[in-house]
Amino acid sequence: MKKISVITIFIFSFLVSFGGSDLDIKSRKAGIKKICTSKYGDTLYVAVRNKVFIWHLATGSMLRSVKTDVMEISSIVISPEDNTLIVAGLSAWGKGKLEYLNRKSLESKNIITFRKKVLALAISGDGKKLAVSADHKIELYNFMDKTPYDSIVTDFHSLALDLNRNGNLLAYGGSNKRLILRNLMTNTDVASVGHGDWVRKAEIGYSEKLLISAGDDEDVHLTDISNLEDISSSILTGHKDRIYALMFSPDEQYIISGSSDRSYIIWDVDQKTLLEKHKLKRRGTVTDVAVAVDCKQLVTTSLASRKMKVFEISHLNIIPRNTIFRDDEDKEPPQIYVSSPERVVRQRIVTYDDPFPVKGTVVDESGLRNLTLNGVEISVRENGYFAQFVPLAYGDNPIVIEAEDINGNISVKRFTLVRKSTRGEIFDTSEATNYLLIVGINKYNHWPELSNAVNDAKSVEEVLLRKYKFDVAETTILIDEKATRNSIYNAMRNYIELVGPNDNLLIYYAGHGYFDELLNEGYWVPVDASLGQEAEYLPNTTILKIIGSINSKHTFLVADACFSGSLFAERARGYAENVERYKSRWGLASGRLEEVADGSGKHSPFASSFIECLENNDKEDLPASEVVQYVKNNVSEMARQTPRGSPLKNVGDEGGEFVFKKKDVVK
Repeated sequence: MKKISVITIFIFSFLVSFGGSDLDIKSRKAGIKKICTSKYGDTLYVAVRNKVFIWHLATGSMLRSVKTDVMEISSIVISPEDNTLIVAGLSAWGKGKLEYLNRKSLESKNIITFRKKVLALAISGDGKKLAVSADHKIELYNFMDKTPYDSIVTDFHSLALDLNRNGNLLAYGGSNKRLILRNLMTNTDVASVGHGDWVRKAEIGYSEKLLISAGDDEDVHLTDISNLEDISSSILTGHKDRIYALMFSPDEQYIISGSSDRSYIIWDVDQKTLLEKHKLKRRGTVTDVAVAVDCKQLVTTSLASRKMKVFEISHLNIIPRNTIFRDDEDKEPPQIYVSSPERVVRQRIVTYDDPFPVKGTVVDESGLRNLTLNGVEISVRENGYFAQFVPLAYGDNPIVIEAEDINGNISVKRFTLVRKSTRGEIFDTSEATNYLLIVGINKYNHWPELSNAVNDAKSVEEVLLRKYKFDVAETTILIDEKATRNSIYNAMRNYIELVGPNDNLLIYYAGHGYFDELLNEGYWVPVDASLGQEAEYLPNTTILKIIGSINSKHTFLVADACFSGSLFAERARGYAENVERYKSRWGLASGRLEEVADGSGKHSPFASSFIECLENNDKEDLPASEVVQYVKNNVSEMARQTPRGSPLKNVGDEGGEFVFKKKDVVK
């Protein structure tokens, strides 16, 4: 837990004795302990001993009352959905009791008993979690099914209790003279606020940036919790006795507190000053305060009176919460960006990690209400960042990330993490289809013509179709005028939907290449591209993005173009057995970041070596790494260029290799 800095605010203010109008509950016994308002603020629920009185604030009339099974009600809360009322306190037998009531019928829905009196209740803003303080313990419940899922054992009485909106942060304290903030996701206390005496009330602001607490030390503690690692607290001094009532105004501009000194105070949050202090005419402790839905009326209760006091506060210009935080015109759902796994383009991502770190950011201008991963709520930092380790079984693990904003808009991100063993899996080549894309350009519209690119491309196509397991039906060839930017792009993009997880793809490009030193970007130059117009070229980043989106078993990219070396990852890998089992994304380029020769004979030096390797091979299976090594050695002797072959940058290579299989071999 972190230390906090404390600022004491000394103020001089005016004191007003003010009666206000009365709402008489007409109970035989005086003493109103707790009140709460409905979600829409037009209904007031008043707890007096074992009864709940329901008032309609707009008309000032009592609607009805109901007798509960709780003999002495100490806490009362309404669910955010406005359909369930919860009362808790002491039973007739001296035990603790909690009762769920249907808000409309006021019929009992469920009763939970405790060894000792229930001291406090808190419900999360999303209505999913309930905290109950009783008998040196805080029990945490799933609100809807009323089942406990965790508990916190303390050595003190917790009178102050509150949960934040998504129920992952708990504020609790009491006779320990300290308010503690606990992260319920990690089950660790992350911060605390010291008090001079018992703490009786606490509230986490709806914005989750501020916290207020008060009790027997007569001061209101206003704490900035926007950074839990470095919280700071200001002490607001103005009461002369214990504080029992405490709340933020719905817009968090003000704090309202009530005390045994018969007064309630309105504090300015920004200025950290006492704005107004009102002393009630009648004796008795101010036990609770509530603000009406229109934020124009304040209701106070007292232990010494059966009447509630209603005060006009329209001059404060408090903005109703549903006006601040809810926008019925907002139809835009939150935006979910996943950073781990990287580039979730496909729906299936292969991994060997367990557990797997799912990370990302969720953004919504109106405000995020909650974020769940596979139905379990996860914590989100103030900047929208989230991270959760997910245990994986071997095989498919569906991942569903769902985000909801405060206006009820929902967005969903779905993908599947496929966990495999590091040994790889048996690859049945009989199920594989080999796709082939050939691009060759000699006659450019605006660039200098090449001599051998077309012949190189056609010769590569011929040897692959004749000698290896490629078929004309799965071959696309784009020569000269057909090799426009759109044609190359669309041909590659079509493989995203066409190629299956057991299929292989070989792409061969022969043509001009270009490198932009300012952007550190390499390009293929289509037949219709103009000189000096990079926007008309096909960038390597786009090529790699498409390859990363193709769900093939193996992809082998062969590029005979200048400056193709920027396609590759900056890493090397040793030989592995059974490389065909693992997915691969390899490339072979005619040079690094350099110009390469077109050649003076029938083929370029690069194409000549590539075709020669394929023609002279007498092996049943020819791994891509052997082709790479052959071409590198030959070309280095024939020309002043250095071919490069290795895995491509960040496109899903898993350690495997493309294997050329001869047609005359039958397994």
